[in-house]
Amino acid sequence: MCRRSVKIPGKIIISGEHSVVHGCPALSCACTSFIHCHVQHNDDRIITIVSPQLNLILTKTFREIEEIYQNDLSRLEDFRKGIIPVTGILEYKSDILFHAAWKFISRSQPDTGATITLHSDIPTGAGMGSSAAASAAIMAGLCQLTGNTISREKFIEEVTECENLIHGRSSGLDPATVINSGLIWFQDRKAVPVDAISDMEFIVINTGKPESTTGEAVYTVRERFTEDMKARFTDVTLRIKNALTENSGDISSLADHIRENQLLLEEIGVVPQKVADFAGELYKKRLGFKICGAGAVRGNGGGIGILFCEKNQLEEAEKICRAYGYTSFRTGICQEVLPCLS
Repeated sequence: MCRRSVKIPGKIIISGEHSVVHGCPALSCACTSFIHCHVQHNDDRIITIVSPQLNLILTKTFREIEEIYQNDLSRLEDFRKGIIPVTGILEYKSDILFHAAWKFISRSQPDTGATITLHSDIPTGAGMGSSAAASAAIMAGLCQLTGNTISREKFIEEVTECENLIHGRSSGLDPATVINSGLIWFQDRKAVPVDAISDMEFIVINTGKPESTTGEAVYTVRERFTEDMKARFTDVTLRIKNALTENSGDISSLADHIRENQLLLEEIGVVPQKVADFAGELYKKRLGFKICGAGAVRGNGGGIGILFCEKNQLEEAEKICRAYGYTSFRTGICQEVLPCLS
């Protein structure tokens, strides 16, 4: 029986979360944490999705998958009309996986189905693009299995359409990041590669799973984005980009810019107080930390954040993490190119 495997990186927003939805630039990177997808043929027109981590085994026929897709599209329209909240678009969270499968099925018209097994290094609900990576992994795995290819632009478009069903209206940043790999400058749905400092690494700190979803956070804070706020986010994103590409690895110069970005996120209300206190403690040691992704508009967990620091600062940073009960790990920028791209 034919089997294929692919892996899709997670993403880290270095600067520009929330503001990117309002037309401002964002700086993001594909990271060296992955969703691994193993795909094998079966003889029926069915898709089985298995996730040992989520204790998930789901089997749907092609017809059932199309029905799920169409029903959720209808609820997306209801959301955009203001009839239902963003959390009401998907009937089940696992639907997004079948949306990705349907994108491939409707485009490629395969005669047989597949069993798809997902294993993830990416924390779910932490702001690392796990949903975009999972959708991309399923599409890429099915392409690998059947020998199909897809253009980069079409791939990003289809994963963004899946993301719309989670977030209401995706900026396209997560799909563009996980599919392009590397460090990118993203604005108005266009991704431009950025040459970062070679072998750049940073610390990812998990402050706990947010109680609110990305869609909730985006729609809760959207009225706070005045023209002045947009200008401030744009300015700090540009300064962080310049520090990462022009200062020859002088990480200490980033602390002030990262701190300013964090304060902007606190100002728009997506950083829980405990996480804000944690960021303040780090900055007292001249360590720049900021939340990445949507953050949270309620609860104590803010998702993941990033910290750039020199090796001699690691011990101090880890001590503060332990005091707050947070876990951390090091990651870098993924530069791998997906094999299914035409």
